[in-house]
Amino acid sequence: MAGLDVAAGAVGIASFGIQVCQGLLSYYNGWKDYKSDISSAYDAIADLSKTLGLLKGSLERERLDDERSERVKTCLRSCEDGLRKLSAKLQELRKHGTPRGVRQKILSEAQRMLYPFRAETLLKLRQDVEGIQERLKLAIQVLQLDTNIAILAVQQSEQFRRMIDWLSPPDPWTNHHSARQRHEPNTGEWLLQCDQYRGWKAGAVRHVWMHGKAGCGKTVLCSTAVEDIQSHCQAAANAGCAVFYFSFSDDRKQSYENLLRSLIAQLGWKEPGLSMLRQAYDKQNRSVPGVDELERILSSSVSAFDDVFVLLDALDECPESGDLRQDMLVKVEKITQESTRIKIFATSRESGDIRDSMDTIRAKRIDIATSAVDADIRQYVTSQLASDRRLAGLGSASKAAIETTIMERSDGMFKWASCQLQELKKLKGSRPSHIAKALHDLPATLDETYTRMLTGIEDRYRSDALTCLRWLAYARSPPTLSQLVDAVITDCERVQVDFDDRGSLEDPLNILSGLIMIIRGGNDDEDGEHAQSDDVVGEDDDGGLGYDARRLKPDTRVRLAHFSVKEFLESERILESHAKSFHLQPSLGHHFIAQCCLTYMAQYSKCNNKKSTKEDLDVFPLVQYAAESWYYHSSLQRSEECSLECYILTTDEVLQDWLSIHQPDRSWEPPFSADAGNDTNKGLYYASFVGLQVAAALLLDKGADVNAQGGRYGNALQAVSFKGQAEIVRILLDKGAEIDAQGGWYGNALHAVSTEGYAEIVRILLDKGADINAQGGRYGNALQAASFKGQAEIVRILLDKGAEINAQGGWYGNALHAASTGGYAEIVRMLLDKGADINAQGGQYGNALQAASFEGYKEIVQMLLDKGADVNAQGGEFGNALQAALFQGNVEIVRILLDKGADINVQGGEYGNVLQAASFEYNAEIIRILLDKGADINI
Repeated sequence: MAGLDVAAGAVGIASFGIQVCQGLLSYYNGWKDYKSDISSAYDAIADLSKTLGLLKGSLERERLDDERSERVKTCLRSCEDGLRKLSAKLQELRKHGTPRGVRQKILSEAQRMLYPFRAETLLKLRQDVEGIQERLKLAIQVLQLDTNIAILAVQQSEQFRRMIDWLSPPDPWTNHHSARQRHEPNTGEWLLQCDQYRGWKAGAVRHVWMHGKAGCGKTVLCSTAVEDIQSHCQAAANAGCAVFYFSFSDDRKQSYENLLRSLIAQLGWKEPGLSMLRQAYDKQNRSVPGVDELERILSSSVSAFDDVFVLLDALDECPESGDLRQDMLVKVEKITQESTRIKIFATSRESGDIRDSMDTIRAKRIDIATSAVDADIRQYVTSQLASDRRLAGLGSASKAAIETTIMERSDGMFKWASCQLQELKKLKGSRPSHIAKALHDLPATLDETYTRMLTGIEDRYRSDALTCLRWLAYARSPPTLSQLVDAVITDCERVQVDFDDRGSLEDPLNILSGLIMIIRGGNDDEDGEHAQSDDVVGEDDDGGLGYDARRLKPDTRVRLAHFSVKEFLESERILESHAKSFHLQPSLGHHFIAQCCLTYMAQYSKCNNKKSTKEDLDVFPLVQYAAESWYYHSSLQRSEECSLECYILTTDEVLQDWLSIHQPDRSWEPPFSADAGNDTNKGLYYASFVGLQVAAALLLDKGADVNAQGGRYGNALQAVSFKGQAEIVRILLDKGAEIDAQGGWYGNALHAVSTEGYAEIVRILLDKGADINAQGGRYGNALQAASFKGQAEIVRILLDKGAEINAQGGWYGNALHAASTGGYAEIVRMLLDKGADINAQGGQYGNALQAASFEGYKEIVQMLLDKGADVNAQGGEFGNALQAALFQGNVEIVRILLDKGADINVQGGEYGNVLQAASFEYNAEIIRILLDKGADINI
């Protein structure tokens, strides 16, 4: 009963708090949408009300023991005084009427005389509310409301979450948490104490590069630095922190563009970066930003901090193929040069291109010395000998021998030490002589270790092992166990899948013991260094498997245990070993996976038990990956054999099934959610779009209609122009593709390629007679498309070839308007120099000046005004440039426009005049500026 009484008292306090919050919310309700400190106070009160509601509901539902009841009551009592102060404040507020009407709102803001709206009143109110929120945290923890609080956090940041979802960054924290799970306590401290790291942290050193051999523990050391820097930034006044883990096993963690997305997601929560991110998100077309725009958003995000610590792990796991790594290194150099706030901590193995890049940014080196790592390895080995049941049961002499041998032979390689302990745990006997012989026979290197593991696979399982290794090495993301189970029953030569011959989820783990690892919690990726026994799959101390089979699920993901495993499998060294039959080659690996995917798709289409609904994704676990990725792997193979590809593209039922699961030109649509339409005659369109040159040529030779209409981009020529496949463009044109064919998202091929900036294809199309001024599509014409997307080279080509500079049409009316909206000062200058009409009307914002004013591009606003733009030109969504600028709260641009003679009392726009617009947006600083400049409050 005592517990119930206490809980009832806690409910009473929560109820009282809710009543107070509701009163405050009711009072300020009329002002809640205003961009001001009122809005912030209102939101804080609303959040507190939600939290109290969750607490009250949980207290009413749960039966708490006496101890927990008392703890909750104590927590809420600590909030009671704060709630009573809020109640008193509410009573005081009610003595003052709420200002009504625009004029009163303007006057109250301008003079700041009304008690309920004074800055200090609102600030104190927010501080009181936030203080109560902090004290409620302990009560929440006691009640274990993790799920509810997570939901509340999402509600409070719903817009930011939506923006980040739209940005679609890869998540570095899966890698980080994995590394921390593998971190051995009390290791890595030497890094935090070394001079280079301490200098970097203190600001004496700008950039640091930590490098070392394969398997020496770089990723776990990086995670140690991340933990330390996060604590440092939390204590610092205005320091930011962002991390990125490059990964050989996840293609989303290998490019510069995705690095930018991830950094923005971590740093873009603060102004002015948040506003730039919101502007990109709020654009009419809501297209995902390109690299140039992402760089601008990142630069703006970084400017919000005094210092930004950026930790980049495993630069060497960014592939060299396709110049991915070189592109990434050059552009990282660029962003460090453009912002002195950015401070890089990078890790990798010693590599010439990375070394040159680190020298370019003058990074101080931290060479992971064997002596430093040896101390950490000793700590790890000692811990394993004490904590692992099998090893802990050995005699003291055997333990000492294990520690001595591993320390003498590890040579600073954590991964080697981990592998040897895994092998020792597999021993069936524990006699000292058994241990001594095993230690004597330990392989000297990682290569020898992997060779022994591979040659230990029984002959009957070698084909399955090779199939799994190919998938683990070359799949776009770590495969699931159920996908591997289906991969090994896929016979590419006979184009069959024997679903009746499926094995157990445990099979890949058993066959490749020691070479692969389970990804805990469905993480995207993990590092194999410092791996504990239940992560790298081996055998446990009872001779059983080093994982709990009961916890395995079909969607459990696995990966190669370490980057060095893939390197060995691809190396020339393996050809000189007894494991040469496991040698992997990237082109052959991609060919193999492509054929697996195509075979699986073909067999899925024939299955009588398919339902063509999302249920199929569970019954056929490989079908979604196959549908989404077969053409990716096909494009990376060297073989010109493409009979299976053509079969998929020309067989109506199979093509329809593929497009029901995945449409390459609408890849954001989830499986079975979009109508695939009557696209069964569009094999050429899709072959062209996904870049399969040989298949496209073969389909044309077999009579495919080169001008067939359909798909998001209307026809094959527009699709392949958009994707930048110059050779396929030539093939299509040679086969009679209509160069100015209309339709699709961009209207025509020249429009599409101008958007994406492929200069070679622009020249090909123009040389073949494309109409440079053809109208249609979202941007009206090619020049407007290139201008909006910031494709300066394309703009030059089009202007030199006679593009009509003032052509009207499209979302932005004309090219100058489009370039001003996109924020490309170089293109704006180019267009003006070529005679663009600076005051041309049309498009969403009416004219270029209004567009630049709304988007906040100060340099372009100044340029347009200096070149004679009419500062009071009417039209567009906001009526004039001044209203557009104040709508976004761009104080600097408001001042520029007023200094250039903007009419402060001009009528027009959504709110009638600028003062009413400023009042609606409730921007105190702009209202003061307008009043100081003589705005008439009586209009």
